[in-house]
Parts: sequence; C-alpha cells; structure tokens
Amino acid sequence: MQWSLSLQCGILSERFVLLFSWIDISYDTEKLSTVDLNGTIFGMIADKNYVILSSGIKMLWKQLSEQFTLKNVIADTLISADTKFFVVKLLQEKGYTVTAYGDGRNDYYMLKQADKGYLYIGKYLSRSLRDSDLSGISLVYDRFSYILADNDDSIADDIAICKSDSGVNGARLADAHIRLGRKLGEVMRGFIPNVNSAVIVLERGGRFFGDGVYTGFGGKFYSYNPKIDALPDIQQGLAVIVDSVINTGKSVLDLIDKLKKKNPEIEIVIVSNVIQNDAVDLLQGYKLFAVRTSANSFIGSRQSTQKNGKGPDTADRLFNYID
Repeated sequence: MQWSLSLQCGILSERFVLLFSWIDISYDTEKLSTVDLNGTIFGMIADKNYVILSSGIKMLWKQLSEQFTLKNVIADTLISADTKFFVVKLLQEKGYTVTAYGDGRNDYYMLKQADKGYLYIGKYLSRSLRDSDLSGISLVYDRFSYILADNDDSIADDIAICKSDSGVNGARLADAHIRLGRKLGEVMRGFIPNVNSAVIVLERGGRFFGDGVYTGFGGKFYSYNPKIDALPDIQQGLAVIVDSVINTGKSVLDLIDKLKKKNPEIEIVIVSNVIQNDAVDLLQGYKLFAVRTSANSFIGSRQSTQKNGKGPDTADRLFNYID
C-alpha cells in the first residue's frame, strides 16, 4: 500500500529576532504577531497529511503552531540538511510517497530525494543555491516583470542608442545590445537558477542581445529562427526565451505552446530588450525580464525612420542593412 506524505520547511515569511544576554537567551516573542504564513506553499499542503521539519527553536515553533493551527511540527536546532534527507529516505523505505517543500540550501538534499520536490524561490533565489543543479525540482516563484531601466540609471546611454529613432546602426548598435543583455543576464542570476537552463535566442533580431544575456546568465545556448529552424530538443528544466523586441507577444506564446507539448513540466522565463506594454499584460503569467517597456509600436521595414506606421527593422539595423 502506498502512503502519501508532505514535508514542508520554511512556510513562514519572516524570521525572528533573538535577544542574547551573557547568562541566558530570551526571545522577542512579540515579533511572532508580525509573522504570516506563506500562502502559496501552505495552500499546497493545508489539506494534506503534512509534517513540518525545521531547524528552528522549539518554543517559538510551539507558539507558531498554535497561532496558525499547524499540525505535526518537529523543530530542533539539531535538525540539519542530512536529517531532512534521511527522514525522506526512511519514509520512502516504509512505503510512503513523499512530496517535499523548501526554500534554501538546508532543504536541497531533501528536495532531491523526495518523489516530488518543490523549491520556493519567491522573488529572489537563495544565494546558497546559485549555481546548484536544481534538475528534478519544481520551482515555485513569484511571476512578475523586472524592468532593468527602472532599477539601473547607468544604462541610459545604451538605451538611447537602441531606440529606433537614434540613427545608430551596425556594430555600434550590436555592441549596445550585447552590453544591455549581459547586464540583464547578470541580474537574472539573482532570481532564477542558471544550471539546467536553456537560453533560446530568437534569430535574427535577438542575436546580439541574446549573446549578452547568455554571457551574463549562463545556461546552455540555443540559436533558433522560427521561420527556418526545427524546434530545438530542449532537455533542460528551465527555458529562457530571448528576443530583442516583443511586440504583441503572440509569437512568444506560440513558441511556449510548442515547448510545452514536448515537455509539459518545463519552466518558462521570457527576456527582451524592449517589450510593448500590451505584451506585458498578455505574458503576465510568466516571469518576465526586460530592459525597458514601450508604448510605441510599428511594423518593421527597411527604412531609416518611422513613417506611416512603419519603422526601421531591428535586425536590419543590427546587421547594417538600413539604406
């Protein structure tokens, strides 16, 4: 007979303040009133047979378990990453199917051993897990839009070069794309894992920006031109779709559909140099990184200026094909 059990660690959204003295330790228990449950994770286990394992302090967890009506809480400062791993292994040997949840390095081996492991990333990836192999672990993260221009004033000159009315084409424009892509790729490493990740660069317009994202972020590089190429065989658990400009966002959704038909469990992240505002709304179900957003939209054409709803094609500008 198979039994199912969920192990959960780190469902609380704030840490506690500990006050140390020379002869004893006291706890600022009033801080517990400001603590709340992580609704995303607790919603996944609330109606299941769960156990909470924590390396936290027994007395604090006792109060928290009463405050939130939590069951099966086992807390002790001696509970380590090894403890969690061997608890999962022992339960599996007893015939249980184990689903585990965690958010940091202390949970890593438990999540890898479990029949199903969920890593809660939230907004930021734990520093302790950067450059770790998270293959086989499902990611639970906040799906939000990160706009580099809203967080970094130093990129203004490169953004000005990239704008369609700048008059800058060719190698200088390509170089600005590379720099912006690299800077955004470096930022992305603080949010999502790059190990077991595929960076899919859409040709032709995404070429140089995608090169920059790849050099800043890492992962495995795939060049893909939807007009002429067969869809790459993506084995990684996370696909980072990179394009220079996203207009309506519909072509990106088409690519996502194709990827998910091959691998329904694949995680999707979307990256762009510039994305139109309407596309941001359309793609809000995915984690999105962009250098900037724009309300400006036109049909790409081999011309140097915007006129009658048409404007310079980004790929033509990058490859210096503008007359």
